Parts: sequence; C-alpha cells; structure tokens
Amino acid sequence: AWGCLSGTAGSDQSVCTVCGVGFYSATGNASGTDTACTACAAGYTTVGSGTTGTSASVCSICAAGYSGTSSGGVSGCSICSSGSYAPAGNGNSCSQLSCSNSVDASGHLYVPAEVTGISSYAFNYCSNLKTISFASGSLLKTIGQQAFYQSALTSIEIPMSVTSIEYQAFGNCQSLTSATFASGSLLKTIGSYAFQQSALTSIEIPMSVTRIEYQAFGNCQSLTSFKASCASTMSIDSNAFRSSGLTSVS
Repeated sequence: AWGCLSGTAGSDQSVCTVCGVGFYSATGNASGTDTACTACAAGYTTVGSGTTGTSASVCSICAAGYSGTSSGGVSGCSICSSGSYAPAGNGNSCSQLSCSNSVDASGHLYVPAEVTGISSYAFNYCSNLKTISFASGSLLKTIGQQAFYQSALTSIEIPMSVTSIEYQAFGNCQSLTSATFASGSLLKTIGSYAFQQSALTSIEIPMSVTRIEYQAFGNCQSLTSFKASCASTMSIDSNAFRSSGLTSVS
C-alpha cells in the first residue's frame, strides 16, 4: 500500500515523498531506496505523517471512529457502533451523534466519514439544525427512523454509500426544499413517509433504487416534478405520492 500526504497532486506514486497519516516506513519516506509505505491495521493510525518504523507498534493511536487505547498497533481499539463517533487518539469514547452534541452554533452538522449510520431519532425535532455536510469518502449506510423528523434542515445531498432511508427519516421537515443524491448512489429503499410533508419541489431518484414505499412523498404539496431513469426497475407504492403536488413525471 502507498501512503501519501493529503492533497498531493500527481498521476502516480512518485509524487508521494512522505508516508501519509496511517502509514509508516523505515525512513518515513515513500521514495528513494524505501519506495513503499505500510498501512496501519484497521482501527489504528499514526500520530502524523512521515512516521518512521518497521513494525505496527508505530501505529500508536486509535483511528477516527474507534475508541480505546492502541497497544502495539494491534489491539485495544474498538470500532464505534453505527451512529456514534470518536476522534483519532487514545482514551476517547464513542459519542452518539445527536442534536445536543453535534450541531454547531451556526446550525451546521458535519458527519465524519467513519460514521456508518444516523441513528433513529438522532436529530428529530432539532429546530437549530439547518445544514448538513458529509466528509469525503463517507461510509454512511443508513439514515434511521425519524432521524431528522421535523428538524429545520433546509437541504441535503445524500452520500453515495447510503443504501436505506428509513421510516419518516425526513418526515415533516417543512424547511427541506432540496434532497439530492451523490453520483453513483447505491440507495435501494426509500421507506414509508420518508419525506412526507416536506417542502421538496422536485426529486430525481437514483437508478439503484428498487423500492419507494407507502407515502414516501405523501403530502409534499410543493413537489411538482419526479424523475427516474428509464432503465430503472423500481417498485413504487401506489400511495407513494399521495396528496403531493406532482404534475410532472419523467
């Protein structure tokens, strides 16, 4: 494996002159006589870039998304449960993402790449939540039941990795005017009442979606446009758009 400093531009590994965070080599370099950097095991990382060493013991801290204390870079760090997170380092505990501890003063929620799920009810009735962003390389899989129900969220781009949006996840989000899906989306299911009574004006469904459930977009009275790929084989419940303002399907 190759390590490389974040943001390094180039077409091959020759531009990687120093081992990046989470990698190490005998010299700390990634070129010259020592051309390859060794990756730390999953759950473990180095304190910084350019780490010098010949064994996993230099992976001396737990990686982001893991709690505990690294012991020789091979034990002591445990992955956080879905919906929780811990920063890189030793002695950190996993904390559940929630309205009370994850939304900043400007109303923004940042979701680290290591978070695999937004827990049910995590941000429901969160009146101070307005915007959300996801780290590059997000591993998010599920957005849980009523995760953002009746929050003040205004827009969201759902990461490619998400496969399921569950019951009422964005239900009654009356400020939510835009929901888009990252290119290459793996989304399979949009659950019952997922966006019910939100303020969406249009929606374009990824080709990966196989099922849109009962009243997923029910009572979305501002929703006038629905788009889906002609190659899609999705199943759409007959009441998926009940009492919406839908006028255009393409």
